[in-house]
Amino acid sequence: MILLRKRYTWANVRVDKYLSAVGLIQRSKLKREEVRLSVNGKSVKPSKEVKVGDVIYLTSPTLVFEIEVLDIPSTKSVPKSRRKDYYKVRVFKRQKKEINSEFIKWLLED
Repeated sequence: MILLRKRYTWANVRVDKYLSAVGLIQRSKLKREEVRLSVNGKSVKPSKEVKVGDVIYLTSPTLVFEIEVLDIPSTKSVPKSRRKDYYKVRVFKRQKKEINSEFIKWLLED
């Protein structure tokens, strides 16, 4: 029996690859940081596929980032000048704690 791997096109892309392509977070940082990932309110693994209209939640101990998928990039990376065309971000504070994650500090700089 031969098992074929599912081929990913940019019409159906993994959550971690999408976040990396639009420059929000590197795939390796997603694994290392204390960030929980959910799509449309359901907890998922980074390999979950996303599509236009999905809402991705990155939850850290201090903040929740709500990322609405506006478009799927056709390439592995997007120029900085066009990144905002692919997503819309809203940030919510969870608790009054000091922000100690480099990833969160970097995301808040925009």
